[in-house]
Amino acid sequence: ALTVQFEWQRKPAGASGVLDVLSQATLLEELRLLDMPPIPEEKLARQPGIVLERLRTLRLSSARFDSAFWQKLVLPENANIGLNVYNHDGDPEHVNVLNILTAVSRQLSVPMFDSLRIIIDEESDDGKHFSMKMWPSSARRGALAFYLTVRVVTVTYAALDSEGIVAALSTHLRAENIRHIDLGQLPIVNHDFRRVLAQLTRVQSAVIDTFHENIHSLLPLDDD
Repeated sequence: ALTVQFEWQRKPAGASGVLDVLSQATLLEELRLLDMPPIPEEKLARQPGIVLERLRTLRLSSARFDSAFWQKLVLPENANIGLNVYNHDGDPEHVNVLNILTAVSRQLSVPMFDSLRIIIDEESDDGKHFSMKMWPSSARRGALAFYLTVRVVTVTYAALDSEGIVAALSTHLRAENIRHIDLGQLPIVNHDFRRVLAQLTRVQSAVIDTFHENIHSLLPLDDD
């Protein structure tokens, strides 16, 4: 197991050493990277893919998501992966949910993940939250999953683009794999939102909030 916590996120030089360590740690089974700053682009450009075929658990928590670093990691499909991304400076552009979903598209399309939970919370005291989790329904609880939590602290009252996020998510999913879906903590689902969810044609069970209009998200869409 390896845990690395960075004390000063704005100094990327120290993060470069992580590449060298991971390149030699081919037998690593557990990895935790906390408050990791972005790695210089020139360093990443020279870095070949980092194969961690024995990895079972990965936890990454940072104020910014380094897509270029993430795409250098070659991870097994059966790894338990948790990502926590947040910002502190009030600039939502520093935490771009759509870019993160693109970067983690390999994990979103793992065939064994047949269960999906989506949470969007725009009323939390510490910012606006987007969370998602995917896992195989056949696995014991907590044994295998991919989950992503994004917390955006904004200086305005602008809402998260909930429909845009779910639409982007749907482009990276293998819709035919999803059998179970939990929408119990989504905002009200309108017509455009339902068109996105309608792509998940093989869902066998769903969790929704029956206390508001999400109940109609289970109904067929009208042609008009």
